[in-house]
Amino acid sequence: MRSEALCQSQIKRTVDAAKEGVPTLIPYYLLTFILSGLGGAVFYLLRLPLPWVLGPLFSCALAKLVFKKTLLWPKWLRSSALIVLGYMLGRTFTRESVSGILGIWPLLLLVSLASLLILLGSSWAMQKAAGLDRATSLFGSLPAGVVQAVAICEDIKGADISVVSLMQVIRVLVVVTVIPFIATRVLAHPSGNGDAIAAPAPVSAHITYRDIALWALYYLIISLLVYLCNKVKFRGNSLIVPLTATAVLALCGLPVPALPSGISLLAQICMGINIGLQIQINNLTAWKKISLTAVISNLITIALFAALDYLITLISPLDYLTMFIGTAPGGITEMGVTALLLGADVTVVSIFQIFRLLFVYIAVIPVLVWYTSRSNRPKCCTRPGPKTK
Repeated sequence: MRSEALCQSQIKRTVDAAKEGVPTLIPYYLLTFILSGLGGAVFYLLRLPLPWVLGPLFSCALAKLVFKKTLLWPKWLRSSALIVLGYMLGRTFTRESVSGILGIWPLLLLVSLASLLILLGSSWAMQKAAGLDRATSLFGSLPAGVVQAVAICEDIKGADISVVSLMQVIRVLVVVTVIPFIATRVLAHPSGNGDAIAAPAPVSAHITYRDIALWALYYLIISLLVYLCNKVKFRGNSLIVPLTATAVLALCGLPVPALPSGISLLAQICMGINIGLQIQINNLTAWKKISLTAVISNLITIALFAALDYLITLISPLDYLTMFIGTAPGGITEMGVTALLLGADVTVVSIFQIFRLLFVYIAVIPVLVWYTSRSNRPKCCTRPGPKTK
């Protein structure tokens, strides 16, 4: 407890110093980047799935939680990395691929409804097994982003934000670990990239001044769109806006050149750092029980989706690898990068992930907010009757 208090006070001092203009955060940024690079290199040499995402993730989490190191990372680098990843995913959309997707909208709706049923079942299991309240178990099991789920929880009375954060991070950890491992070791296409677990995304063979000018122009435009969406409180815009904007450019026939492998690699490292630094267990007394229950619940959820994917492949032309990644309850960033590296249909994976997120944000979250707010209302509060003399 003392070391944790010292760590928190140290972070507070460095942040306060940075606000005064003293560049004391730079050593912490460098330490975070060096540890992440070492973690990625180890995962790369061991030929583990998504080495430049999972390596930084686990190295940052280990240094922060076990060795009590103070790790910090600038927010603008996270935003830039999401723009890069959104660009990489969005440029895979073509007129031919999207036209072929229009005929599978019943599958999109089916998968979304199945996700809702699995969410309710997982939430009920967590509530009973870990002794959580209804609001915490619901939002902790929500297949949305970690940041989005926690932000929504802040306005829900009775929901434990620390538990929700832990459950969401565990869900991401399980999904980004188990899904790529199964996909690379069992389901990878024989004709795909044989070194997909280690290689970065496809790169541009010859970089021209025209490519650099287009990258700079698109980055400025997409950054402006993200800024405007932040102003109107549009949730989940950091990745969806770059992906959508790039997809529109590609579908309109405009040139969308591939990025160099170095930029792709740095974006993946930044994503791993961001997830690793979100892990917080210092304020939870029963975190071991909650963590174990969440891991088991997420493994069962993946198994249920795997069975659903098999049934879908029997009635549709989609292959099992694409469905397995597309319906995984992870984030569009993690699953999109996995599909990109393994030779799966990135367009189908992205559309399934985006449709599920839209379904969650538009249909599921408003209902959950209304339901949890109503169930948390004090039962003793009744409408006052007419006054009597």
